[in-house]
Amino acid sequence: LSSAEDILSRQINASLYPHTTYANESGGDPACIPDLTYEAYLDFHRRYYHPSNSYIYLYGDMDMAERLEWIDEHYLSHFDRLDIDSTIETEPAFAEPVEARCVYSILPEEDPKGKSFLSWNVAALPDGLDAGRNMALRILNYALCDAEGAPVRKALRDRGLGEDVYTIFENEIRQPSYSIISKYTDPERKEEFVTTIRDTLSDIASAGISSRALEAGINYYEFRYREADFGTYPKGLVYGLNALDSWLYDDEKPFIGLTIGDYFDFLRKEKDNGFFEKMIRECLLDNPHCAIVVLEPEQGLSAKKDEEMRVRLKAFAAGLTPSQRQGIVEELAALRTWQKKEDSEEDLHRIPMLQRADLTRKAVQVCTGVQEIPVPETIRLGTKKEGPEAVENAPKKFTAVTHPVSTNHIDYLTFLFDVGGLSEEHIRHLGIFRTLFSVLDTESHDYTSLGHEINIYTGGVGSTVTSYNWYGPRDKVPASAADADGQFPFRLTFEVSVRTLHRNLRPALRLLREILLSTNYNMPTRILEVLEEERAGMRAGMASAGHATAAQRAMSYLSRSAALMDLISGLGAYEMLDRTCANLENMEGAVELCSLLQEMAVAIFNVDNMTFDCTACPEDIQEILAGVQDLATSIMNGNGVVHPDHSPDPEMCKACTLACPSRPDAARALFATRVGRPPQAAAFTGLETVEKKHSFLPEPVKKNEGLTTAGQVQFVCRAGRFGTAVRPVTGAFRVLRVLLGYDYLWNRVRVEGGAYGCMSSFLRDGLAYMVSYRDPHLRQTIDTFEATPAFLRSFEADERTMTKYIIGAVSAMDQPMTPFVYGRYSLNAYLMGLTDADLQRERDEVLDAGVEEIRALADYLDDVLADQCLCVVGSDAKLRENSALFGEIRKLV
Repeated sequence: LSSAEDILSRQINASLYPHTTYANESGGDPACIPDLTYEAYLDFHRRYYHPSNSYIYLYGDMDMAERLEWIDEHYLSHFDRLDIDSTIETEPAFAEPVEARCVYSILPEEDPKGKSFLSWNVAALPDGLDAGRNMALRILNYALCDAEGAPVRKALRDRGLGEDVYTIFENEIRQPSYSIISKYTDPERKEEFVTTIRDTLSDIASAGISSRALEAGINYYEFRYREADFGTYPKGLVYGLNALDSWLYDDEKPFIGLTIGDYFDFLRKEKDNGFFEKMIRECLLDNPHCAIVVLEPEQGLSAKKDEEMRVRLKAFAAGLTPSQRQGIVEELAALRTWQKKEDSEEDLHRIPMLQRADLTRKAVQVCTGVQEIPVPETIRLGTKKEGPEAVENAPKKFTAVTHPVSTNHIDYLTFLFDVGGLSEEHIRHLGIFRTLFSVLDTESHDYTSLGHEINIYTGGVGSTVTSYNWYGPRDKVPASAADADGQFPFRLTFEVSVRTLHRNLRPALRLLREILLSTNYNMPTRILEVLEEERAGMRAGMASAGHATAAQRAMSYLSRSAALMDLISGLGAYEMLDRTCANLENMEGAVELCSLLQEMAVAIFNVDNMTFDCTACPEDIQEILAGVQDLATSIMNGNGVVHPDHSPDPEMCKACTLACPSRPDAARALFATRVGRPPQAAAFTGLETVEKKHSFLPEPVKKNEGLTTAGQVQFVCRAGRFGTAVRPVTGAFRVLRVLLGYDYLWNRVRVEGGAYGCMSSFLRDGLAYMVSYRDPHLRQTIDTFEATPAFLRSFEADERTMTKYIIGAVSAMDQPMTPFVYGRYSLNAYLMGLTDADLQRERDEVLDAGVEEIRALADYLDDVLADQCLCVVGSDAKLRENSALFGEIRKLV
C-alpha cells in the first residue's frame, strides 16, 4: 500500500468518486486499522458476510436444480434472510475538473528530481453496464495510448514528459474510469501535461483515428475473447469473476460482459464512420467529471510516519493506568495463545474432504513428436554452377517438436535459439535485446505499423530468455548444454513465440521473418525511449514484488545458471539497463549499442541454433512445418550465408548482408557511417560463437545483500542448495511446500508474525529458498527459517492431516491446462529430459508420502540453511538495525 502506484491509484479513486465507497481503501488503511474496535469489526462481518448479501454461481455440466436444492438444504436454509443495502452508489457528475496532490516516500538521500507522477483521469462512462461501450473504450485506449507509437503516448514522450506513459482503465467498477499517467517527471510540468493530452485528443477527434490502428485493437481483443486462454486458472472461475463486473450493479445482468462476440463486428463496421472519434469527445474531451492528480516524492516520509507513530504510542502508553497496562499485556498473551491454538478435531471434521484413494494416480502424460526438418542447403558463390568458386554449405536441419492437440485451429509457435555460446558482452545485453524485440522499425514497417500488423494477423508476438536444466541420461545431454555447477547441465535459449489463427499462418510467418531478418537497430532515440519505459517498469516491479527480487538474487549467490539469469532478467539486468540508458545519451555509446544489437541478431537468429516447437490441431501441423521450413531457409540465406551476388573482395561486395563472412566489421562500419562516427576497432565475432558452448558463465558470489526501499515492510529470503547426488529430489518436496506454506511458515510468519504471506520453493537442481512477503519483521523471520529442520524432525500428522497436504500438492500438479499450457508442459519435459516414467514416479512419491518421508527432508533443509545465503528487500531503517546480518546494504534501485 506504500508503493507510488498504489498511493496514486487510491487518490485517483478518492478524487473521482469522493462520496462513494471507492474513496476508501477496500483492504483497510494500516494507519486507521488500530482505531477499529473488535465489536465494530464483528458487526460488519455479521451483516455483510451473510448469504443474503452473496452471489452464488455454478458452472459446469451438472443438474443445476439438484445442486441448488442441495445448497439450500445444507447452507441457505440455516440462515434468516436479511435486508442488506450494499448498493454501490454513483458519483454525481462534476461541474468542472478537480485537482489533488499526494505524496509517496523515497529514501532520505534520494534525489526527488524527476520522480513525480502526473495523471489525467476521467469517469469515462456513466455506468459499467454497457458492455459494448466498455469494450469500445478498451479498443480506443489501444489506438490512443497502448499501441507502440500511439499518438497520445508519443506526444507525451516526445516532450519528455516522463520515462514511461501508461494508462489504467478501471472497467469493473460502478462508473468506469480512464487514466493517462506520466511516470517519473516533475510537478511543475502539470499544465504542459494536461495541454498535451487535450490538444492531441482534439487533433485526433478532428482528423480521425488510424483505421489500421482500430482494426488492430478490435482484432487484439476479439482474439483474446474467443481464445479464452486463462492459463492454469479454471475457465469457469474466470467467467464467474468476470460476471461480477456487471452483476454487482444489476442482478439481472450477470452475463453481459461474456456475450459480446457480435459487438466486434459492429465495431468493425463503425470504425470508419466516426464512432470512435465521437467517443473521444463524449467520454474524454467534453467530460467535466475529471481529476488531475499529482503524486510527488517526499524524502524520508516513511521514517517520519514511523516517528509519528512512535510518539503517538508513547503518549498513549503514558496515559495508561497500571491496571490498563496490565490488561493490554494479558490481552496480548491471550492473543498469542489463541494464535498458536490448534483447531479442534470437531471443527476440522466439519469440512468434507477427499481421501487419497479419490486422487488420480496416473500422471499427465506428455504429447510430443520430434523430427528433423531439412533446410535447402546449397547456395552458390557467384554465377558459376561448377568450378573452384562454387561453395557448398554444410547440410542444414533443425529439430521440430510438435504437440498435436485440439486448439480450435489456433497455432501456438515457438522458435528456440540456443544462446549459451554468445560472448560475455552479448550475454550481458540479452535482457536489453529481448526488450527491443519487435518494437523497432523493419525494412517494410515503422514500429507503429508493425505493431498494428502483429495484432491484426496474430494473437501476439513475444520473446523471452529461458534456462533449461537437463535431468535425463548423461549420454543424451544436448550439445549446447553446459555442465556449469557439477550437477545438471543447462541450456540457455532466446525464445520467440507467436500465436495465430491457422488461416493467418502465412502472414504471421511473414511478419516473423521480417522481424528476425530486417529489424533496424540503428534507432538510438527509439531504443532509449523503449529502454526508459522498461527501466521504469522494472524499478516499480522489483520493489512491489520484493519476494521475487530477493529470491532470484539470493539464488544467484549459489549457482552459475542462477547468476546468469540474474544478469538477464533480475537485479543484474536492471543495473545493465540503467547503465545502457546513461550510455545512450552520448553518440559513442549509441553507435556501440546499435552495432552490438545487430551483431546479436546475426549470432542468435541462426538455423544452427534453432529448435522449433508448435502446439496445433493435428491436421494443421504439416502445413505449419512447411511454412517454418521456408522461414528457416530465409534465416539461413539472410543470416551469414554467402549469397549469389557476393564477391570475395569486401570492397566489391555491394549486396552483402551485414553478416557477410568477408566483412566481419560490416555491422559496426555501417552503423558508424550512418551516424557520422568512425567504426569501432573491435572485430565482429558474433558468428563464431555458434560453435562455442557457454563461453561465459558468471561465478556465483555470496553477497548477502540488504536492498533498501522507502517501503515499511520486508521481503526476507534465505536460500541454499542440497547435493542432489547425495540427496535426490523426491515428490515429497511438493508435499513439504504445502506443509510449510499453509502450516509451519503460515502460522509463524503470517499468523503470529503479521507478514502478508510466505512461501518456499525446492527445485529439481537442488536450489531452494524460503521467503516472506510484506513482512514487518526481519530477524524473527530468519529465526523461523532456521528452526525448520527441527520442526520437520519432530513432525507428526495423522492420515487426515497428511491427506490434506497431499491434496494441496496434487492440486498444483493437476491445474487445468489449456492447449497452450499443455504444449508448454510437454515441451518443458522434452527440453529437460523428463519422461512419462519420471513424471509418474514423482506423482507416486507425492501420493505415497507419509510422516517419515517428510521427516527425512530435515537433512535437506540443514544443507540449504548451511549455505547462509540471505537477501532482504526492505526498509532502510530495519535493514540497518540488523546490519550485522549483511555483507552489503545498498539501495535496491
